[in-house]
Amino acid sequence: MRGLMRIVAFTSILGAFAPAIAQPLSAEHFAKDAEFQRVVISPDGDRLATTLRVDGRVLLNVLQLPSLKPIGTFGLRDGRDVEDIYWATNDRILFGLSYRSGDEEAPVFTGDLMAVNVDGSGVKILLSSRSNIVSNVSISGRVWWILDVLKDDPDYVLIARYELSKKLFPVVYRLNLKNGRLFHVLDARQRHADFLTDHEGRLRVQVGTELNDSWVVQYRSSEKSKWEEIGRYGGFGKKSVSFGGISPLEFDHDNKQVYAVDDLGSATKGLVLIDPEKKGDPQLLFRHPIFDVNGLVPSRTRGQPIGVAWEGDRTEWRFFEPLHPDAALFEGIRQSFKGQDVRFENFSWERSRAVFSVESDISPTVFYVIDLEHKKMLAKFPTRPWIDSSRMSPMLPLEMQARDDVTLRGYLTLPKDRKKDELKKMVVLPHGGPHGVRDYWGFDPEVQWLAANGYAVLQVNYRGSSGYGKEFRALGHGEWGAKMQDDLTDATLWAIQNGFADRSAVCIYGGSYGGYASLMGVVREPNLYQCAVGFVGVYDLAMWKDYGAASSYAEGRAYQDAVIGQDEKTLRERSPAYRANEIKVPVLLIHGKDDYIAPIAQFDRMKDALEAAGNPPQTLLKTNEGHGFYGEENTAELYKTLVEFMDRSIGIAR
Repeated sequence: MRGLMRIVAFTSILGAFAPAIAQPLSAEHFAKDAEFQRVVISPDGDRLATTLRVDGRVLLNVLQLPSLKPIGTFGLRDGRDVEDIYWATNDRILFGLSYRSGDEEAPVFTGDLMAVNVDGSGVKILLSSRSNIVSNVSISGRVWWILDVLKDDPDYVLIARYELSKKLFPVVYRLNLKNGRLFHVLDARQRHADFLTDHEGRLRVQVGTELNDSWVVQYRSSEKSKWEEIGRYGGFGKKSVSFGGISPLEFDHDNKQVYAVDDLGSATKGLVLIDPEKKGDPQLLFRHPIFDVNGLVPSRTRGQPIGVAWEGDRTEWRFFEPLHPDAALFEGIRQSFKGQDVRFENFSWERSRAVFSVESDISPTVFYVIDLEHKKMLAKFPTRPWIDSSRMSPMLPLEMQARDDVTLRGYLTLPKDRKKDELKKMVVLPHGGPHGVRDYWGFDPEVQWLAANGYAVLQVNYRGSSGYGKEFRALGHGEWGAKMQDDLTDATLWAIQNGFADRSAVCIYGGSYGGYASLMGVVREPNLYQCAVGFVGVYDLAMWKDYGAASSYAEGRAYQDAVIGQDEKTLRERSPAYRANEIKVPVLLIHGKDDYIAPIAQFDRMKDALEAAGNPPQTLLKTNEGHGFYGEENTAELYKTLVEFMDRSIGIAR
């Protein structure tokens, strides 16, 4: 036991900061995992903690600022990976763990929470996955999460976790950082609750679900006060197709009012300021007419944001006071990276130093550390330094009208070196989800791999996608295989008619819901696509309602009823597994045997149906993968198989 828990120090990984070296654009080139996933600055701003991938393992790396002198790189002897990192104090770091078992490539959260001092001493398991009271019932797969590091109480942090005795109701504790002792704070009042503390570490807001499919927001003025309901809104049930509601973000500087995202009575989510004590209408600070607000632009004063952010064609900011000194400072940082999106990730406690990330369509994420007081860059951490942005293909925003005049938005990536007389190949790539998800502008290894092989890539945020207001999202209810599919068809025809693709060279490929849409695409439009690829897809909707992760909990069943309905005849008509005899083009089915979201029975069902129809599919089945491929070798094989299959389907020999 002691040997498994011991932290071992590794030598400094100097190669992590080496410049990029030109490499051929192989599938392995794009399948390789990012070197850095997290970069977090210490409360005093003098140290950095990062996750660092080395030889397939994810380690904890600690560096001194501004010298970047290595303090230590730590990992576990048993091969478990560092999953999350938090600075509890200037000298003590908390981190979670995940593992990849011998027969599963996807990282699995262990439920352990560990602590270590920056010099490698004081190793302690604070929360153990071996505890018989811990329950993994969260939708996200998390057993615990940190609510507040309690700046004024350095021996404790505030955590929430799921427990068997409480089932779906998380429990909040104060956790001692030295001995792991837990002191009960409260039990959640709703299922799957999350919590918000004020800037003094006091827990004052909680949000969770009820069995009637309502989300409830509760507030208290102090830790001794009673909880009061300040908002109630629907999820996916029949009474809540509008998705209206309030989502708290953070307290203001005085801990009296709450910044929140709100779309009650409005088409899109806007930023509001709520005064729970006065119980009046929220004060509207900003609302975009088309796009949902999704966050705040922070300032150097905690609780005093200087602007609002949303995802339009790209990430956009709007400053409340453009002449505010911090607005000028942050806008100057953003202008230093023209053509890229900038996001602030975390700050030192006094906000004198910060970590921000920069990304574009042709450049993977790079983390930067900046001294805000002296306006000086201190460090740079490229996540994929082997990617040469000059060889990547640009991602162009698009807007078009569907056949019923609904406005659709998305992206078109055109191969950088496509010649005028070259066959214009294209992949239609519907995103998964499908509800609550959308495609974004940014670097996507899969898209860039396809473009590097001569394929334009069309990504459409069809009706039902998130980010465009609740009415657009609700338009997707009951439209799987119908109007949502029409949107993909209309976008494909738009690309062909505008000369971006040759009609004889278009395939459709997607994962999860995208896999479903790909197979329904060649059912509904037998002459439009030359091939279809379904990756971890759902192909029999009735089976999915009876057997799958979503059907195993109340919120998931409410979601299914809202988005696909209950009529058995309609479910069959909109299931490609029941219409395999209408598919006349080559099909590639890709799946992970351990998929619990779209179980392997979905793969078998579609494969058997195609074989019975006389159109046996090509298959790629991995026994050590689940809902998506995580292993680098498996991902590279997927990429190569995908391009070879599509080239062969449109008549190009390799």
